[in-house]
Amino acid sequence: MEFCPMAAGITGKPRGLLDGKYELYRTVGNGQFARYPQPNPRPRVKLARNVDTQEWCAVKIMRDVGSALKLQEFMEEVRLLAQCESRHVVRLQSVSITGVLVSPGATRKSVVYHITNYATYGELYQIIRETGAFTERLARTYFTQLLRGLEYLHSRQIAHRDIKLENLLLDSSARLIIADLGSAARCRTADGHEIPFDAGYSVGSREYNAPEIIEGEDTYSGEKADIFAAGACLFVMIVGYPPFREASTRDQYFKRLTKKDKTDYWNIYKLIHVSPEFKDLFERICEKSPGKRLGLHEAFAHPWMAGPVYSPEELSDAMRDRLSSYCKICAERVRGGGKAKAAVYERSVLPSQKMPLAQTDLFYTGCVLECAEIRRRLAMRMMLHPEPEPKAKRDRKPGTPEESGPHDEGRRTGSAGSKSRPIPQSSASGG
Repeated sequence: MEFCPMAAGITGKPRGLLDGKYELYRTVGNGQFARYPQPNPRPRVKLARNVDTQEWCAVKIMRDVGSALKLQEFMEEVRLLAQCESRHVVRLQSVSITGVLVSPGATRKSVVYHITNYATYGELYQIIRETGAFTERLARTYFTQLLRGLEYLHSRQIAHRDIKLENLLLDSSARLIIADLGSAARCRTADGHEIPFDAGYSVGSREYNAPEIIEGEDTYSGEKADIFAAGACLFVMIVGYPPFREASTRDQYFKRLTKKDKTDYWNIYKLIHVSPEFKDLFERICEKSPGKRLGLHEAFAHPWMAGPVYSPEELSDAMRDRLSSYCKICAERVRGGGKAKAAVYERSVLPSQKMPLAQTDLFYTGCVLECAEIRRRLAMRMMLHPEPEPKAKRDRKPGTPEESGPHDEGRRTGSAGSKSRPIPQSSASGG
């Protein structure tokens, strides 16, 4: 049985039994399909355990199909998943359109679902949020894996269209896996001709979407949109902040990035040391014009990508302390109480560590947070859309000093205050 720190310590009864084969536990995420944006009911992704093999897996389940179109979207995702056998893309294990879910109260309900492998350490977003930004070498390692995953998808004529840190997972070897192909679609015909996508359909996440999607162009390239989103992910890995609220000239940060002289943009992050090669790569990947934007092969050939990366063995060692800290943080948050309903994990040592117990001193391997999805959404919302200023601040006379905050430059009066955003200690120190 594969060790799963996100499930360790679960001793309660399962919350349902699927087809008599899979015990369902906590919700680990919400999925979506290409034609059903977030305001509509979305399928849930549940942590599950195979009762025969005792292995953990992820179940994407739809309780209310509702229409033939929804079922068609579900089956399209299944067809795309069935073609993927890359180590950097989530793998399909099983699928059913005649599933039966039995709840603890013995209520039976018809569902459709598919089973994929479970990524042990979960979302890269949560890991960065709790432990801080990466060094350039570590970020380069994961960015290379992300590009390899996209290269594989694009070679199968598949555009993901929802690349974001929440959909980049880490497995038991700390290897990156691209998940959630609910918004994915064919991007090329059998003879290699590109299939343009209608920008009128709302897919992906606004803070990662390319400008041609946000600013209302008629069509866009799924491959170019994936590259743009990957660049935004790379920025957060290294800097610890989103590069902009949205890729639109309405956004003051992206507007600075589109200027010929980008000094004003990088002055925002002047307290964080990043290499000139990284700046150049990010600027060219997040180019506003799709025609000028770097492609996959051009990104691989960029000088920044020639820097050192970790081998698989080195990566596991490099991430060991960070993942241990991440598990401790989650466990301490649960032990501290609060409104989060949780089950505290047993104290244990990761089997892959191969370190003496005296060095590891036994740490909590993680915790089960019922409100993980809510916490994540609120954190991203506060990061991208701070709360409005109090009335006292809005009425402040020009020239009166005021505190600076993330993304608040447009509200400053006079010339008071620094133009740099406050830097968390973890982001400034790397990791």
